[in-house]
Amino acid sequence: MSYYLRLEGQDFALVKVSAGIRMMDEATFAGRASGSRIMLCSDVENIDANYNTLTAKGVTFIKPPISQPWGWRTAYFADPEGNIWEFRQAIPAASP
Repeated sequence: MSYYLRLEGQDFALVKVSAGIRMMDEATFAGRASGSRIMLCSDVENIDANYNTLTAKGVTFIKPPISQPWGWRTAYFADPEGNIWEFRQAIPAASP
């Protein structure tokens, strides 16, 4: 079960660890069995361009851009403090 709240253009989501594992992978959560678990998210206009720019600057991604079944293209990385970040870009709806 997940809970979402949209407030003044910002999305907040509470998801179970199992949902986070599906979004990224099990290895991402190794060693995080206790304590604070948080993922920050930022909407971007071109996720692939952002991924290429950050990769060129030495950022190692947990998961490169992938189109998700829930309508977003996402990529994940950890910042130097260990916080997990999701970059996301809406996938345009297919025309009928």
